[in-house]
Amino acid sequence: MTTLAIVGGGIAGRSLLYALAKENPLVSKVHLFESPEFFHPCSLRSTAIVAPRGVSEGHSPLGNLLMEGFQTFKQHALFDDPIGVTPVTQFTASSEKIEQFKLRYPDGYETNELTYLHLKKSVYTATENGFLIHPEVYLKFLLTHAQNRLPLTVHQNLVTEMMQGQQVTLKTQKGECFSVDRVVFAGGVANAHFGHKAQMVQGSYLKFPAPAFGPTPFSLTINGDNLIYLPGQYLLIGSTSEVIGHELAPFRELRKVYGRIKSWVELKLPPIDSGETIVGLREKATKRMPYVKQDGKVIFFGGFYKNGFSLALSESRKVLSLL
Repeated sequence: MTTLAIVGGGIAGRSLLYALAKENPLVSKVHLFESPEFFHPCSLRSTAIVAPRGVSEGHSPLGNLLMEGFQTFKQHALFDDPIGVTPVTQFTASSEKIEQFKLRYPDGYETNELTYLHLKKSVYTATENGFLIHPEVYLKFLLTHAQNRLPLTVHQNLVTEMMQGQQVTLKTQKGECFSVDRVVFAGGVANAHFGHKAQMVQGSYLKFPAPAFGPTPFSLTINGDNLIYLPGQYLLIGSTSEVIGHELAPFRELRKVYGRIKSWVELKLPPIDSGETIVGLREKATKRMPYVKQDGKVIFFGGFYKNGFSLALSESRKVLSLL
């Protein structure tokens, strides 16, 4: 029987817990360490759309992984009935670099009619079936599933030190000490604290209470800007992306994104100052490839960048094979 610690309670850590509970391995104890006051889970600061985004298999290792992740999540959404996951049509449109865009989306068409989302002028648009994730609700679902099936203890505590010997010893900010057989670091940018270096990329967007646009959710990406609507929950407008290691909000850039979206859609958007600015730090690994790396009794797991809600579940299987 194995004792296991998972450090990080965002999408990586909780997807791993979910996969662990589904496999039902011989574990005598599982510890999950979360510390959102020190390391904000980026998955709670994400627009959280799962869609192919024009990617197809057979062109690159990353493309193959992204499609595998999407198909894994699609099966999960269809057969596991997860809470916080809503089917959505992803509209992706471009009025720039049209020939390159058509190569990625060869089945697109010129239109300005996207269900009840009308554009002010026609633009080359592609549609895909995808899923809109409500991060708080979905992460709670993953944790609850694991708690019902695993000998799991959740610690609201920051792991500060790690030492490998016959077992792995973890020390925490609260002065506690834990010895376990295996440790998985799944903390996104926080993995760097324990030796795994990756690039930090700030992402930000505006979050508004959901206006009365209608009963159907949608996700529109136009020239790289996003407009995402979940009825009764929220409207998101964004996003920005900058290689920088802080969470200071780029208000000037967000205002530009808001202005561009407003210039395209017929919908009456909420006033920009009524929106909440959400900022997160994403971990961008080399060549955007997610990683599962083992160092003795320790495994580092992450590097999902913009695809955590699809890749985390499929890549968790690789972690399970090492436990």
